[in-house]
Amino acid sequence: NDKVTFEYRKQLKTRNESDAREYDNLVEAEIKKTPASLRLFLRAPNPAPWSGEDNTVSIEGELSLPADCQIEIDAEYFDLIIEGPFTSVENRSSFGRMDISNITRSLIVAGSTQNINLNNISGEITVSVSNADLTAERLVTKDEMARIKNENGDVTVSDIEGSFTIRNSYGKVKIDRAELSGGGCRIIGTHCPIRVEIVGSESAGLAITNDFEDVSIQIAENVPARFMLNVDTNGEMHVTDLPVKPVIVQSNRLECYTGEGLIPIAIDVEDSGNIFVEGIQVDR
Repeated sequence: NDKVTFEYRKQLKTRNESDAREYDNLVEAEIKKTPASLRLFLRAPNPAPWSGEDNTVSIEGELSLPADCQIEIDAEYFDLIIEGPFTSVENRSSFGRMDISNITRSLIVAGSTQNINLNNISGEITVSVSNADLTAERLVTKDEMARIKNENGDVTVSDIEGSFTIRNSYGKVKIDRAELSGGGCRIIGTHCPIRVEIVGSESAGLAITNDFEDVSIQIAENVPARFMLNVDTNGEMHVTDLPVKPVIVQSNRLECYTGEGLIPIAIDVEDSGNIFVEGIQVDR
């Protein structure tokens, strides 16, 4: 179905009917066709005559597109619910909430103050958010890399396969069921508790640096990891439920490995913070 439709309604809150009719005429939606694309325009005056008053005008709509479209959005103050399958989505500046699912090749989004929720995203993934939380499920980076950045908010990822770089400050990072592959993975935190569950690796490692907070790793017993752990003077390191062979054992440095030690896992915690490594059994 190659048909494009946009069904919408205007919501107007005014004190009298004449203002409602005036505002209704000032807000419009229009689809324009070009040789290379279709464009949806939502127009309203700036500044709006209802600004600074109790009156409000908003548009709520549903845009239906053919599968595998490439979508570019320039709508800073709209909440977005995008359900694919679409090839790519790009929205580089938003103050609205975003729920995005079923993207097959590329996702580039940036937001602030409102949460971002992702589900079933593949390919190149670049997400930046501040003062809000990011939640993601089923990310597959293939030959690309997921780049995720947050400030003053949490990053929670379930089921990620591939390589990724995650930066976060003044929030939490929690990753469940990570399969490491590609060029390796990295997490950089500041005032950011980090917890990662590693269930498999295709010769790809993980490097974590963190300041002021703990780092916890749960790793499948059958992953042949080589751990390089460093803490500051007051930090502690604990390795449990994992048969490791020590190489270097010092008060603030521990190097050890399991199996053939092929997968590098490097963790550095500066200032205050501890490192916890726990072996787990994974049903594959």
